[in-house]
Amino acid sequence: MPYNRGSVVLVLFPDSNLKTAKRRPALVVQSNNIGTGLSQTIIAIGIRFDCCSLY
Repeated sequence: MPYNRGSVVLVLFPDSNLKTAKRRPALVVQSNNIGTGLSQTIIAIGIRFDCCSLY
């Protein structure tokens, strides 16, 4: 199923134990007419680190 740029999609992410997974939102950032012929979609995902600071 093709997605348009700006669409919010749900992506299945495995937990660290690799036994369970959750659906997380992601934003489609690729152009609508990328024209590569590949069955892929480029997305952006927000990641939050609760364990440590990035500074």
